[in-house]
Amino acid sequence: MKTLIENLELVLTCAGLLVIIGVSLLLGAGTPGYWPLLTLTAAGVGVLHGFIFWIVRRRQRTLRRKTLAEAQQMLKDVINNQLAVIQMTRETPHSEGAASDNSNQRVIQAIHLISETLQNISEESLRRWHSQYSNRGDEES
Repeated sequence: MKTLIENLELVLTCAGLLVIIGVSLLLGAGTPGYWPLLTLTAAGVGVLHGFIFWIVRRRQRTLRRKTLAEAQQMLKDVINNQLAVIQMTRETPHSEGAASDNSNQRVIQAIHLISETLQNISEESLRRWHSQYSNRGDEES
């Protein structure tokens, strides 16, 4: 089934040609009105193709917008969380030495996580974030 959907253009084109050939075989070349009917059949197939492709493209655009909105929300969530870590680290009073090194390390880790998240955006990372976000929303309710 997935192969048919992936090759929708080819499948519909073959089906359209089969309909046109089928109509021409049913009518026979010597039949009066053969060419006008064949022309109307071809035009009807073309209109049907156009309508189907319009529906498919519209659905793809809708899914793309939804995916981009989820990606933006995921990035906003990850970046805001890591910026909060950086802000807390900056505002936390610490003495020189080990505590300062630890704070610097947390800031560096937060920056690396932001960078890694930006580089590894994928459908899988969106699904993972979405399931984590959904679970967190269920706990808060």
